[in-house]
Amino acid sequence: LDVSSLEVQRRAQADMDNEFRINGAANLAVVAVGGLSVGHALNPSRLIDALGGRGRAAGIAGGLFVALMLLSGVNLASIVPRPVLGGLLIFLGAGVMGDALKVPGRQSWPEMALTLLIMGAIVGLGYLTGIVLGIIGACLLFAARYSRIGVIRRHVTRADLGAPVERSPEVAQRLAEQGSRIHVLWLTGYLFFGSSYGLFESIRQATAPRGLFGRRWVVLDCSAVTGIDASAALSFQKLANWAAKADVTLVFAGVAPSLATELTAAGLLGARHFATRNEALEWAEDELIGTGGGRAPEAAAFETWLQGQLGAATARRLIEGYLERRQLDAGEVLCAHASPSDTIELVAAGSVAVTVPALGGGGAVRVRRMTGGTVVGEMGFFRKLPRAASVVAEERAIVYVLTRSAYQRLLDGEPRVAAEFLHFVVRALSDRVEAANREITALL
Repeated sequence: LDVSSLEVQRRAQADMDNEFRINGAANLAVVAVGGLSVGHALNPSRLIDALGGRGRAAGIAGGLFVALMLLSGVNLASIVPRPVLGGLLIFLGAGVMGDALKVPGRQSWPEMALTLLIMGAIVGLGYLTGIVLGIIGACLLFAARYSRIGVIRRHVTRADLGAPVERSPEVAQRLAEQGSRIHVLWLTGYLFFGSSYGLFESIRQATAPRGLFGRRWVVLDCSAVTGIDASAALSFQKLANWAAKADVTLVFAGVAPSLATELTAAGLLGARHFATRNEALEWAEDELIGTGGGRAPEAAAFETWLQGQLGAATARRLIEGYLERRQLDAGEVLCAHASPSDTIELVAAGSVAVTVPALGGGGAVRVRRMTGGTVVGEMGFFRKLPRAASVVAEERAIVYVLTRSAYQRLLDGEPRVAAEFLHFVVRALSDRVEAANREITALL
């Protein structure tokens, strides 16, 4: 703190590592000869600056003078008149307060009042009492100010921000209409008695029914929470009790081990605890649409969906003449990263995961999940570039594959059907761009 204060006063930047090394060496040397530990002192440094000292010579001269006084045994305080010493202290204190008052916007009247309180306590009750009161006052002032800082860094609903899952247009439309049932809150900072109550009130007000009745979900992203005290854990318990009565499901994400211990003791974690916000939001979406992961019946539902996108005749021609049906087991690779992009896949049932290699190696990262009624692989297919990601079945899945040779036959033999299929792919890509724009807006 002293070094930082001196940096501000002198408008210079200190090498903190070097300051620690010098202080450490000085302490070892002084203690070895029976002296007291030493450190930076703000007021003497301000006094040296006021007297014009700027180099090392000022510090060396001050140190030699103190050594001379100690070796000679002279009681300097008894020689210098008390009014002079008192005036010196007043000069230093007035200088600090003057600096705070003369800079516009720096005045903090609660802190100034606390400073005057400390001064009065030192004069009337003694130095130690004034310091203790100052510490208590500073802690209370900090708690009061910190409690006014909202621990909710961001709040959006599923209508604005979705999980990295691509679903059929019908399911996506339902999620868009009912998305206000799912709330996502990013929490940040340290949760204590002053901030946890505000968190509870914010969640209660945010999830109040606004034309939507029934169950609601609240995803709490705790990845930026640095800690929690016992009073905040009690507030979470209060929140859980309210949620159970209000038909609100709390979903936790990114909970650190220390925070998990407190929340587990309060009975708040369990099945509704996920490693990331995306996983938690995905689970809440699945709960809302009631599909248990977005599964759909295999053949009939796929044909109906494709007919809705292309028309009955066009869909029938594609299925009968150009698409190849494939069944995948869980974990089976449909497309490998960096392989040739020579197919377009239509997911008919189940779900597949789009994964990319993790930075620095060590496995793969899932960036998206595709459920029944979606298209995958079209970007690399039309750009004629290697696959930018792998596609792996997360569960038993049914896909219909359009190979490059079949697509060429489609262009040559039935250009009208090919044009309808291209329009369908462009619509799918447009929906993705629109969803990405909504996500970017929600995260700004």
